[in-house]
Amino acid sequence: MAHHKHHYLSIAALLVFTACTDVKVGPGLPSSSTLGSVRGQHYLRVQTHIHGPFSYDACDDKGLNKDGTVNPQCMHDLKNALCYNHVDVAFLTDHISHIADAKYSDMLLNEPGDTVVHNAAGDAVGNQVNCGDGFKAVTAPGLEASLLALGLERHVSEDWGTRVNTYGSGARPAMDLLEKNSNALVGIPHTESRSLEYLRQVHPDFMEIYNVHANLHPIIRRDVLHVSPFKPIFKFLKYLIDPLHLHNPDYLFMEFIEYFPVYLDRWNALLAEGFHITGTGGLDSHQNVVRLKVADGERLDSHRRMTRFLSNFVFTAKDDLASVKQAIRAGQLYVVMEGLGSPVGLDFHAESKASVDPAVVEMGGHVKTGINQPVELVFALPHLQLESYPGAERPIIRAELHYIDEKGVESVVSKLEQTADDHAVLKYMNPKAGHYRVHVWLTPLHLKSLIHHDSLAETSFQWIVSNPIQVTQ
Repeated sequence: MAHHKHHYLSIAALLVFTACTDVKVGPGLPSSSTLGSVRGQHYLRVQTHIHGPFSYDACDDKGLNKDGTVNPQCMHDLKNALCYNHVDVAFLTDHISHIADAKYSDMLLNEPGDTVVHNAAGDAVGNQVNCGDGFKAVTAPGLEASLLALGLERHVSEDWGTRVNTYGSGARPAMDLLEKNSNALVGIPHTESRSLEYLRQVHPDFMEIYNVHANLHPIIRRDVLHVSPFKPIFKFLKYLIDPLHLHNPDYLFMEFIEYFPVYLDRWNALLAEGFHITGTGGLDSHQNVVRLKVADGERLDSHRRMTRFLSNFVFTAKDDLASVKQAIRAGQLYVVMEGLGSPVGLDFHAESKASVDPAVVEMGGHVKTGINQPVELVFALPHLQLESYPGAERPIIRAELHYIDEKGVESVVSKLEQTADDHAVLKYMNPKAGHYRVHVWLTPLHLKSLIHHDSLAETSFQWIVSNPIQVTQ
């Protein structure tokens, strides 16, 4: 789906009279190496919907120069953001109007100092940005139109017309061609705007269960989500018109993040019908909303600020692009509102206690239960690295185990709140057939010193949504 420009902020931008100061931006996200590992697997911070220079509307419509070359400032803003926030993998999702015309090698965004990433066959399929602190962020070319194609390993065809027709199509044959010819992982962006029947027909590898753009766009809010179209914009004004620098723009997202039922309702219906579809979070960052600078001297919609608040935590044993795509396809992914804090020690799995063949089944998997095969679902509540917030209050963390039955109806079957420093574990024995997913809520009391209104720090936010484990009898 082509990205609609956020012109609805232009009036607000004209009102800005905040002078830039030497206020410093907040700390970047911690390296994923600090987030914990279990059973030989670890977490990577992954973006599955982010726009690079090859989107026509990226960087205020200036992702490419007039001669078709990449705008270096646009490219470097993106790369610097990935380094700053330790994003391990960014699957770029650019629009067909540019990528259909581009050489695949140009879409890699490789430049001196970077390292080309190759697949097992030796083909160049990505670019490693070698950051100043030793961290390495990887980008890979991709597509956003009706479909979201992650990790294109080559153009779908050498024929320009075939490329345009395939990249612009939302039908199942286009998905098949993208997977076969480009080895892409193919999903659905903006699920809120797609019918359940369409999702059934396409049967994507993944679908977005949250999208920042949809959360903010007045027309989508009014016509699809059926909520106040301009509510978030009014909240933006206090960050744009802030002569006393009271508001920390890095926490603007707390003013508008909200999960809408339409996403989970459609996902639940498909799960109940037997579809295996991974749920992902779409950042949809373009750096094209409002270019004027706010209190910290940076534009409000910068890639650095955006990549700070929403992440996909992918659970994988290997870090190469093929393994990351396979882990996403398998459903080994948590959607995390990471601006609230980085969770450490996430672990959701099933333990099959069969006497003959006991086993651990990871999130995204399928476990059988019966008289001689008791099953227990286990979720370790994550904790925060509070040393990053010296002197801060301890946040309140609450986990819910959600059950989706054979009709797609969702209910809460178990809850656990972490009330001590010890790491709490939610256990649920003998689950009946269906799908089980974990939702984690966070009251970010630790952020009180960083945001102006205590009421935001005292609000319970949906922090983490897991992918499901399926139980059959």
